[in-house]
Amino acid sequence: MIKLHKSPQAPKILLDKGIPATEALCALFDSDPSRFGGNRSSPPLDRLVFESHIYGHPNIKKQLIFDQNEKCAFCESKILAVAFGDVEHFRPKGGWQQSDEEELQFPGYYWLAYQWENLLFACEKCNQAYKKNHFPLLNPGDRVTSHCQAEELPAERPAVIDPYRMDPSTFLTFKNEMPQGIDDLGLGTSTIKRCGLDRRELCDARSLLLELIEPILVWLEFDPDDPIEMLRAKTTFKKTDAEINHIATQAKSILEKVALDKAPYAAVVRAKFPILHK
Repeated sequence: MIKLHKSPQAPKILLDKGIPATEALCALFDSDPSRFGGNRSSPPLDRLVFESHIYGHPNIKKQLIFDQNEKCAFCESKILAVAFGDVEHFRPKGGWQQSDEEELQFPGYYWLAYQWENLLFACEKCNQAYKKNHFPLLNPGDRVTSHCQAEELPAERPAVIDPYRMDPSTFLTFKNEMPQGIDDLGLGTSTIKRCGLDRRELCDARSLLLELIEPILVWLEFDPDDPIEMLRAKTTFKKTDAEINHIATQAKSILEKVALDKAPYAAVVRAKFPILHK
């Protein structure tokens, strides 16, 4: 997970249709708030209905994909080669769950269903298998439960990292391919759990990437004008000057790219090889 940067201008459909749809949801809730509250054991009398063609509009998804370099906001996998990906709500719109042991609570953050700031692009595994409606807070008592308290939202302290608002490297790092929380509040550890960032498939992909990078690090500071370095390289690899220069150029080009924002699993590369991300 790395820090993300969202386009400041919200897609037009969120302004044209998202705003009136939000106003309608808030008006419906205001008509009788008691009808929309509850949990799985005592379900609400009515459910707030959301229009997926608004928040999931192709223009919104396209912009998020561009802003995130086609990567999942949480696990950094390149999604489009194998899946469609989801437009995910950071604060869940329909209902929320503080922990695995507690029931799903209604309503969710319905007034944020069409808010540009609350949307991100995620892979199906991070979104549907792990994060789902989980939205733990460091202090559950700070929970905002309706649009009537919307001005209190900044006081909430989510126990899941929002990569658009926070720098994930402050809260988690990696020991080789395995993510680890590093902050005193436990935000990094909570995010790893809630997004499944330590699942085996991700760790395998990170491990392979690190194994591919490490052998070519020797070329990062290779100086072809240093006769001693050149002689050592020629002797080791049994190559000509031109071939050594070509290998060094290719290796440096690769190393310049693996820690860029657009690269998959850039966070683990930056943690393992800080020299690649200055």
